Order: sequence, then C-alpha cells, then structure tokens
Amino acid sequence: MKSSSKHSALSSCSTRWRRIVPAFVALLMGFTVAVQVAAAPRAERVVVSQASPETGLRGWVGSGGTRIRFQSRVTGGLLTSSITARDGRTLWLYTESLGGRGQDALFMVVGNARFEGSYTPEVRVEMEALARSPEGDLLRTLALELQGKAPSAALVAERRGLETAYQAIQQSYPGFGAAQIFGAADTADYLVTARGEYVVKTQHPDAVFIANLLQGEHAEEAKAAAAAGNSAGFTKAFEKDDPHIGDDCFGMCGKGCTDFLGCGFEGWSHEWVGEPTVTAGPWSCECSRKQDGGSCGDPYGAQRWDSDGTAVHTIRGRSSPGCIAHDWCCRSTFLGCLNPLCIAIMPLALDCFFDGWPVSWSYVGPHHVTQIIFGNPDADCYCEPCQPTEEY
Repeated sequence: MKSSSKHSALSSCSTRWRRIVPAFVALLMGFTVAVQVAAAPRAERVVVSQASPETGLRGWVGSGGTRIRFQSRVTGGLLTSSITARDGRTLWLYTESLGGRGQDALFMVVGNARFEGSYTPEVRVEMEALARSPEGDLLRTLALELQGKAPSAALVAERRGLETAYQAIQQSYPGFGAAQIFGAADTADYLVTARGEYVVKTQHPDAVFIANLLQGEHAEEAKAAAAAGNSAGFTKAFEKDDPHIGDDCFGMCGKGCTDFLGCGFEGWSHEWVGEPTVTAGPWSCECSRKQDGGSCGDPYGAQRWDSDGTAVHTIRGRSSPGCIAHDWCCRSTFLGCLNPLCIAIMPLALDCFFDGWPVSWSYVGPHHVTQIIFGNPDADCYCEPCQPTEEY
C-alpha cells in the first residue's frame, strides 16, 4: 500500500509540473514580446472612427506621443474639414461650397493664417511651422492613406477637404521637388509625380497651390492644343502652358505669367509623368533650300518623333510685397495698370530685387512634344540645284 501511495503522489506531482512549466514558458514569451513591442518605435496609424455620407469622416492619426484629429462633413451643400492637434490647436480648416465658384466658394486656414492662394511671408511661416512639426508628418500620412481607410466613392468630397491640406503646404517639407520615400503614385484620389509633387484629382477649380491639377475649361484647351500638335508641321517642339495658373501668376513680379518688367523670372519647365507614348514617322527626303516655291540644294533625311502624355508643367519666378500690391491695383481698379494709383505704386515693385522670395506654380496636364531627327538621305532622295540669285 505504501508503495502504491508513493507512486500516486509522484504521478500527481509530475502532472502538476507538466502543467506549470508550459504555462510559465508561455508567460515568459508573452512578457518578452510585450517588452519588444513597447521598445519598438510606433508606426504612424490612421484610424477612421466614422465614415458615411450622413456622419462624414472622423478619426485620428497617431505616432508615439503625437496625435492629430480630423473630421470632414457635408451639411447643406457646405463641406467643412478640419485637422486639429492633440492640444486643440487648429492646424487646417477648409470650407467649400459644393458646386460654387469664385472667391466666396473656398475658405482655407493654415495655423493662424488665412490662405487665399498667395504664398505671402505670413502664410509661409505658418506652413513651414506645420510641415516641420511632428504633426506635419501625421498630416502627410493622412493625405496618403485616407483613401485606403475610407474608400467609398460617396466620400470623395470629404476626403478632398482633408487631403488638400498636404497639397497646400507640401513645398514647405524638407526635400520637396525631389523623389520622396513614399514614391510615385496614381490613385483614384491623388497623383504623386516622380519628384514627389502631390495633387488631388478633384481639386476645386478656384483653388491655387504650388502644385495643381489642370481642370475644367483649361484642361480642354490644353487637350485641343496637344491634339493640334499631332498635325503640326516640322517644328522642333510644341508645348502648351496654361496661362491661367496661379490666378494668372498673381503676385509674381512681371506682367502675368511672363517676364515682362519682372525680376527673377525662370519661365516654364516640363517633366513627364510616367513614360510618354512615342510615335515615329517615316523618313522623308528634304532639301536644304526653298526657292521660287520649290525645293533645291543639298538633300538630307528627316524623321519626325511625337511624344504624347501627361506632364508636370511648372513656372518659376519671384514675388514681393510691392509686386503683390501692384498686381492687386492693376486687377481691381478702374483703368487697371493705367490708373494713377497703380502708376504711383509701381516703383514699390522694385523690392523684388532685394526683398522678394521665389514662387512657383505647377499643374498636371496633357503635354505634346515634336522632335525632328536629321540624317543621311536615302539613295533616291534628290534635290534640284539652286539657281544663283541675289539672295544667295
């Protein structure tokens, strides 16, 4: 009997150890994982708590100890979107009268400054402070990830009001104009170029930012011009630039989007978005001179190459308080720039040379370029000799 009792006790003890050891190991492993998770840096998270046309969009973005809250809703045809910091500060406020046009259709605030499309020193200070803050990183994350978190087509306007915040201030982030770590993208809501320029595809037609999407009647003009370029003659290049960009480059020193009486004007540049469609024409026989309605001279071969696609069109120049004041006067008073008041304040625009700052506007739109390649003529390419004239 004693032997049986001893065996039973040992068996019971062994059973308890078999239960305790795995439990202890599991507890230890769980504690180790918890420590590793706590020690690892927290990734930025976009959390959408509400997402419906009735309630709008609401949620927050957090990373470490930083958090921003966002909400966007359409009520009675008015879109109101806001992004606030954890302490209640308003980082971005956007209101839009859906379907409305003109100055009263949009209202935008960045920090403590109202933004009306002109990047004045006061506006730039607020934008740079936000872009370089911890909240600025979260605001960019929201712009890039919101569509994936709330993809409903019925919430396009609500997303636009929030995504536009990054579009408005993106040039204030370090590294703007160079390839970004998040790479190029083309989603239903936005497009990111190879240089990192971010544009919201449903951007309001009256909104003016550093990077824009060509829309409305201007887009149709550009498309028509690009199509006309396909049937153009032998020209070295055909480019269509939108002269309406930036409200006709309001505030840029010079006349509109030109270098007339301006300082620091750099003009237009164009960068393809993705790869263009390239069409090569047949080689043709050309003659070096035209004479009496015909061709003569030395024969040569020519081939036309047409490139069509989408590009980022950018115009760069300078602005200053004096240039802004003169632009306002020319556009707002009787007789325009010939108004005596505008003539009197014109010398103020000279501050562009010593108190100005760089400005640029860009838009994503159609682009067409024609190039001619010259080479040796075919064996059957012949040109008549030119007759001696006084011209030659």
